Amino acid sequence: MLEDKEKDKLIDRNYLMNKRKNARTRNRFVAHKHRLFLTGILIGFLGLTFMYFYSNYSNIYHVNVKNNIYLSRDDIIRLSGLTEYSKYLLVSSGRTEERIEAHPLVKNAEISKDDDNTITIDVEEKKAIAYLREGDQLVVWIEDDTRLPLDSSNMYLIQRLPLIEGFTAEQMTELLYGFSYVDEKLINEISEIHRYPFTYDENMMEVIMRDGNYVFVGNFGLKLLKNYHSVAASLESDENVCLYFDEVTSSGFKSACPWEKKEESEATQETGEEGETEYYEEEE
Repeated sequence: MLEDKEKDKLIDRNYLMNKRKNARTRNRFVAHKHRLFLTGILIGFLGLTFMYFYSNYSNIYHVNVKNNIYLSRDDIIRLSGLTEYSKYLLVSSGRTEERIEAHPLVKNAEISKDDDNTITIDVEEKKAIAYLREGDQLVVWIEDDTRLPLDSSNMYLIQRLPLIEGFTAEQMTELLYGFSYVDEKLINEISEIHRYPFTYDENMMEVIMRDGNYVFVGNFGLKLLKNYHSVAASLESDENVCLYFDEVTSSGFKSACPWEKKEESEATQETGEEGETEYYEEEE
């Protein structure tokens, strides 16, 4: 009878041990199964990611450039460092903006990521006033009094700018205030700017417009150039004329050109006839 009880205890103990063993086995199998499942998902995700980034679908589809006036679209894209092989999701807006803003003509740049893998670059440029020659080098004169050297890659910039000659560096710095009132569109309508001192104002300049008219104005009268179109529109003649802007009276008017007055004065002196006072005589 005692032996039967011992046998029953042994059987019960073996049963519990086998049950625990089977439970541990099942738990290990389930855990291993979960690990395999998660590993499969991870491998699949990495595989899809790899395939996506090495396919053309991950590349930038198009780059839009907005509000550029001077720099060409191609130049701005080149400055950004973006190419047709750049990965849309990996484009860093901050670093791209910094690269563009490093250019002397760029005041601010903003990058936005749009739908369909499109990048938009919104540019705010500094005002370019004119171009000039410094030694053997042509440079663009910028509103902050910096210079941008010109070469074959950016020579196209002079198409929108006038040539400026005859001023010292100090005199040009003094002109910055007046040109701050002249917008980019009107600057584009100017062909050349020359220092043209008069007997009564050594700071006068000759501004040759692309339409053939000549404008004579002093340093502080440059802001009156914004009225150029209204004054030019009132002219009765279609011929090229000389216009004068007076900062004292804040007015513009048409009058004989300085060289015409000089010729008239010389003719008067030869004939001995008394002529008018030459207010716009060029200083020798």
